[in-house]
Amino acid sequence: MNYSNQQRISAPPLTQTNKIFIICSVVFFLLGTVIQQFWQLSAAQLLGLSWSGVMQFKVWQLVTYPCWNSGILSFVFSMLIVWMTGSELESYWGRKFYQKFVLSSLIGSGILFCIFSFILEKQLGIFAGSILVGTSGLTFSLLMSYALLFPDREFTFLFLFPMKAKYFCLLLGGIELYNMLFSPYGNAIWGHFLTVAWSFAFLKWHSHRSKKGGGGGDSQGRKKSKANLKLVNSDSFGLPKEESKENSNKYWH
Repeated sequence: MNYSNQQRISAPPLTQTNKIFIICSVVFFLLGTVIQQFWQLSAAQLLGLSWSGVMQFKVWQLVTYPCWNSGILSFVFSMLIVWMTGSELESYWGRKFYQKFVLSSLIGSGILFCIFSFILEKQLGIFAGSILVGTSGLTFSLLMSYALLFPDREFTFLFLFPMKAKYFCLLLGGIELYNMLFSPYGNAIWGHFLTVAWSFAFLKWHSHRSKKGGGGGDSQGRKKSKANLKLVNSDSFGLPKEESKENSNKYWH
């Protein structure tokens, strides 16, 4: 790996959508912490998503569940992934399509979680009381999308080890999985994998739609849809391999 040809090591600019998302997440994380410390209430019961909560008309849980996390380290790590991968994806896809992707991933998978919770808990008697919290599902989806779009982009992990993006994202996903498994709400980890499945289906659906000329995203996104979002036409789900090499080493080593 020729370090002399690398661009300046830097983080991608924080895009508008991710800036708003991170600010909202910080506000709700601090709010949940205050609720637990001073009012002795369960922030997860109030802000997290559960089947029983929706049945009690706590519909705000579909929006607030990604913003609460049980640990500060896991929360910070998730926000960094949203910044680093999400900002590049928003710049690449366009703001409107990226917003559709994020909202679809969070709300769509939240609805699926409630349906599956009812089936697993009420019909099969397993995973009773599962509560979905945190951005792990979204971060898994962002890492998946990034690895599919830029599989051969190279990074230097810990400034020492050259690593392709597809392996780098797998490593970050493994760390996030570890954080989730050892959190108090690890029994709802299957809910986060529903987010990944939903996000993958969303991208495949949009790919099929773009192939038929349906377009999508903002005006800039529509111009890019055939060039950048033909997810079924290459192994990288978007970028041709030669273009991927040109853009390697762009950000966040």
